[in-house]
Formats: sequence, C-alpha cells, structure tokens
Amino acid sequence: MRRDRLYLTSTDLLKLLMENAPEGKPMSIRTLASKAQVSKSKVSNLVNGGPYPTVDTDAATRITKALGVHRRALFQPQASTSMDVDIEED
Repeated sequence: MRRDRLYLTSTDLLKLLMENAPEGKPMSIRTLASKAQVSKSKVSNLVNGGPYPTVDTDAATRITKALGVHRRALFQPQASTSMDVDIEED
C-alpha cells in the first residue's frame, strides 16, 4: 500500500521553528528526530534542503507536533508527476 507523501514547503521556516522551539531553546536535528520518531538522516535531509524533502503524513504530523505548529505550516501534498492526470477520454 502506497503512503501519501508530503513536501516540505520551506527549509528556512523549519530552521526558524527549530531555533525557536517550544521549550524555549533551540532544537537540534538529533532532538527533533528523537521527539518526532523520525530518523536523524531524514530530519537532516529536510533541514539541509536535501534531494528528497518529503515525508509520509504520519512523520509530518509528528515533526510539526514536536515544533508546536500545525502540519500545514510546513508540509503540503506532493504534486502529481503523472502525465495522464489531465487527459480526458472521448
């Protein structure tokens, strides 16, 4: 079963939220990964603008919960890359 992927909208906003974390002190990549139960490499990829800035819906929810924001503040659905999305059949 395919899990929906969400795309990180802004690495700058993610960094800002980590710098101003709910605990009143900056949150490291390691701490965010631990709190969100996401791999450290995945969080690092998101923070550093890696080639795959997507996570599944559950991970996006856990990341944003750890940062104290709504999921839509950081993530949006990934646009379809299918070529036949807009094709109408006669």
